Amino acid sequence: MLVSVESAAEWETIPVEQGHDGLRSLAAEGFSGGVTDSRVWAMLTNGRVVGIVDGEVDDLVDADLTAHKAPDPALPLLAVMRERSTQPRAQYYTEETPLSDVDTTLREGGFTGYVELSENVLSGDYFIVYYGGERMPVAFIGGSERLETGEEAFDRAADEVGIYDIHAADISIVEVPGADRSASAVGMDTSVGTDGHKSADEPIDTSTDDSVGPGARDNEPRDTDADGDTEPAADGDADTTEGLTADDETDTIDESMANDPTSPPTGTVDTSEDAAASQTEETDATGAVNAGPEATAEGDADIEFTGDGSEDGEGGEENPASSPTETDVEAGAAAADAVSTAAGVDADADEHNRSPDAAAWTGNDDVVAAAERDEERLAALRAERDDLQERIEVLTHERDELQAEVMELQDRLATVERERDELRAELASDDNAESGPRMSAATALSGTNLFVRYRSRADPTLEEAIDGGAPREAVDENLRLERHTMFEAEGATIDGRPYDEFLPTTLQYRFVEWLVRALPFELRDAAIKRPLSRLYKVIPSFDRAEIDGTVAVRTDDGEDERSFDVVLRDRKGAPFAVASLFAGREPATEAMLSELVENAKAAAAANESLGAAVFVTTSYYAPEALELVEAEASNGGLFGRGLRESYVRLDRSHGFHLCLVEARDGDFHLGVPEL
Repeated sequence: MLVSVESAAEWETIPVEQGHDGLRSLAAEGFSGGVTDSRVWAMLTNGRVVGIVDGEVDDLVDADLTAHKAPDPALPLLAVMRERSTQPRAQYYTEETPLSDVDTTLREGGFTGYVELSENVLSGDYFIVYYGGERMPVAFIGGSERLETGEEAFDRAADEVGIYDIHAADISIVEVPGADRSASAVGMDTSVGTDGHKSADEPIDTSTDDSVGPGARDNEPRDTDADGDTEPAADGDADTTEGLTADDETDTIDESMANDPTSPPTGTVDTSEDAAASQTEETDATGAVNAGPEATAEGDADIEFTGDGSEDGEGGEENPASSPTETDVEAGAAAADAVSTAAGVDADADEHNRSPDAAAWTGNDDVVAAAERDEERLAALRAERDDLQERIEVLTHERDELQAEVMELQDRLATVERERDELRAELASDDNAESGPRMSAATALSGTNLFVRYRSRADPTLEEAIDGGAPREAVDENLRLERHTMFEAEGATIDGRPYDEFLPTTLQYRFVEWLVRALPFELRDAAIKRPLSRLYKVIPSFDRAEIDGTVAVRTDDGEDERSFDVVLRDRKGAPFAVASLFAGREPATEAMLSELVENAKAAAAANESLGAAVFVTTSYYAPEALELVEAEASNGGLFGRGLRESYVRLDRSHGFHLCLVEARDGDFHLGVPEL
């Protein structure tokens, strides 16, 4: 991902002058990217130097520079933020605390930092960069890490399921020595272009326009009279809101989140007298509250960098340095009231209408119980994350084994082709060759493979149904099952029936058709797709169904094979699911299921791609058979709800879902786990 200072070297290179002259030229052009002398990096967004890494700006005064243009203005700013922020302020699960709710709070609170949604997310990595409450979303989609930006990237992130972190960042605009003084009096442009990002085309002079910048909807400090009505504060108090830092707001956001992880942060600000006094203590020599190195999210967007101690760079009146006066204390209190009002909090509201504090929440048994459940869910997700990390380590060691398996498959292919030629020769010698071959049902099925194909890739597919919610009817109309036989199917008869009529009536064919045409939508509509994620996510990857197939396994004596009635594979031949079928009137027994479980365990141990084992019966399951499945399945019982349902775990890194299906009256029903 191109979200680090080091990765900026991979961005497009453009010409640049030497030293500070080059930096000033790029700033004037509204450049976004990184500039380096091979050691020190200057990162720019929309012509503003948002950070110097591994040095100071003076280190580049006469340096030979290389400029790398960023694919999107958000990336340089994000790279600096990630360089300076290592530990998240908060972490949440999207199913409990939606990303869109947190986004609203961060934007209204003038937040500066970023949100990262990447943990337990399969489709990609998502970042939402905030500067003074303005958001700049970016996303890296799929294995190719395709870049998406703007509202499209945010919408994709808001629809994802996973764990996201909130990072606050201290960002201050760096002035290039020798730059035009009037230009430095302008903060980073917070105007938004048509792509949802900030634009540097129309810089904003914040010294004359209080309506500009995040939180400007209520940026003027107010006094509250005895009746609870608010009036604009005196002119002398107008700038005191700069005393609140981005960290102040973020800490308060974190506290509101910590009280109840299931509710979005409120972004409230302490309006007590102690807070006002604390603000007054930071008053500088000019009499205004000092913004300091950690400027407010609003101040970063609009602060004037004059460097002469004056308020606006135009020779404002200087106040003598002294201890805080009574007037200063009143100004600090007004500033706290102004920010609280902008965040939607009335300092004089009734206690009944205030947001409940931590003590009130602690006394609520229901909320405490909900918080404990959230902690358990997060612990389970972290355990799954650890399992995935272990799996990555195992996969690195399996590379050589896979290469050996490829050679084995090539040998098997040669064997199958030889058997095919022998079968064709046998059929060709049939006395009744003119009317086609005659064979038994078992012979015909063992020589048949089914392929999952589409009439047009431009129309809805299974992948779009799972990832994008394509309608079932459209996918079903586009999907088709193609057959491939090891014999001449034209004119062939099976026990006196034409092969073309025989095949669609078989239990094997009807099971495969149900698996790809109906099951994905039943799982999606029943909201059980996450507990059966290993099966649900791989269904679009099914390329062919091998009837009477085998799966290679490893034994103490070397290699062997396990047979199944149906084996579902991807294009490379990796087995994803296996099935045993029983067409009879008697109930399916414990011995039948035990054979499937043991064979599936051996197959899954040798093939980590295997994610499901399915038993299909045309009758029903004996009680002892169900008890066997319950004993094999994990997550505290067969019918319990968990991150993975009816799951047979081989070790910490992988396992497979064990599913029981009943096929009666032409329909298939998933009985375990229940929909």
